[in-house]
Amino acid sequence: MRSLRILVTRPQRHQQPLIDALEQQGWFAIGQPLLEISTSPDIESLAMSQHELDNFQFIIAISDNAVRYANSYLKRHHLNWPRQARYLAVGKNTADCWHQLAQINACYPESADSEGLIAMPALQAIDQRRILILKGNAGRDLIASSLQKAGAKVTDVSTYQRQPIPLNQAETLTKWQQNHINSVIITSGEILTALINVVPNCERNWLFKLNLIVISHRIAKLAREAGFIKVWIAQGASQSALIQCLHNIE
Repeated sequence: MRSLRILVTRPQRHQQPLIDALEQQGWFAIGQPLLEISTSPDIESLAMSQHELDNFQFIIAISDNAVRYANSYLKRHHLNWPRQARYLAVGKNTADCWHQLAQINACYPESADSEGLIAMPALQAIDQRRILILKGNAGRDLIASSLQKAGAKVTDVSTYQRQPIPLNQAETLTKWQQNHINSVIITSGEILTALINVVPNCERNWLFKLNLIVISHRIAKLAREAGFIKVWIAQGASQSALIQCLHNIE
């Protein structure tokens, strides 16, 4: 196919490093964040004593943002991550973030999604275990509900919230088309929804013909159901996984 011309839709914090990495591969890339990230009011649920925090036997993070906002909150309130807890991350990016910010070594599944995390050996015998789940607002409740069914005592906390960025549909679409975008990187179901909503109905056929690079089978299913034809699944949200997937397209 013709040279890849890639639209990066990740939130602002993750934009430039990925764009730089893509350009180093010889591809054209531009960024357009579709969601803005901010602290969730629900993060106040972490306002507990160190003793209460230390009672958790497992701590699970759904994304690097969940780690980042929780870590900042704990620091501000002079709390420490429990030393004896087992830490599980949904993917490598999240695990790396935990290590960088708090020197915590988190395990993560090969399949970077909720289903992969639930299937991890560490979570197969959790009756009466106390588990803290850190996530974003409006996230899936699959992990919490599955662990509760297995007998765990689950506390889940939304540490951050995502909101669509108001964009002018016509101006945004014109920019993408003038730059001959032929591929889009999507790292969450919420970003997928925001992408579709920013494109007018009359241009959806153009949108659905683009290469869509996603990070899980769940998002791929949502994309195909929406109408996308060429959906590619990367092995996670890391730069290396996304780049490898793009090489497969090329």
